[in-house]
Formats: sequence, structure tokens, C-alpha cells
Amino acid sequence: MAQRLDLAQENQDIRAAMRVTEQKLAARTLEVERLKNELLLQKRVWEKEVERVHRSATEKELILRQEAAEKLALAQEFLDRQVQLEKERYLERSIRERDRIDRQMDDYHRDESLWSRFMRLLTWN
Repeated sequence: MAQRLDLAQENQDIRAAMRVTEQKLAARTLEVERLKNELLLQKRVWEKEVERVHRSATEKELILRQEAAEKLALAQEFLDRQVQLEKERYLERSIRERDRIDRQMDDYHRDESLWSRFMRLLTWN
């Protein structure tokens, strides 16, 4: 009988230890679930932050590309205008040079004509 009481006591102690262990396990399981939920929440927060940063970077890239395109267009306009001005200056110089050469040719022809007449006068007699 004493042995039965000892076994019953031991059984009761084991059950009590099991209840304590089960309570600890339940508490740890709850803690694991809480941590898991917290990690999922943090993951969602970080995903949203990454998405926000990505969207912001994409918008900034778009703005920078637009600004670069505008600057490039302005530079192209400036260069086109410079080329046009240089063409106009070259044309003006060409016209002036052609006029100068035409005058020289007229002078040459006039002088040649004068000398030709003079030579004819000299050789005629």
C-alpha cells in the first residue's frame, strides 16, 4: 500500500511537472507566435519602405532624365544657333571676298583694256 501511495505521489508529481512543462511550452509557443507575428509585421513595414524608396528613386530618375533632356535640347538649340551664325558670317565673308575679287577683275580688265588700246595705238602707226 505504501508503495502504491508512493507511486500515486510520484504519478501526481509527474503530472504536476508535466503541467508546469506544458504551461512553459504553451508560454514559449505563444512567445514564438508573437515574435513570428512581429517579424511578419516588420517584414510588411520594410517591404512598404522599400517600395516607397523604389518609387521615390524612380520618380527622381524620371525628373533627372527630363532635366537632362531639357538641358540637351537647350544645348542643341545653342549649337544650332552657333552653326547658323557661323554660316551667316562665312556667307558674308564669301560675298565680300567675291565682291573684292570682282572689283579686282574689273580693274584688271579695265587696265588690260587701257593697255590693249595703248598697244594698238603704238603698233598701228
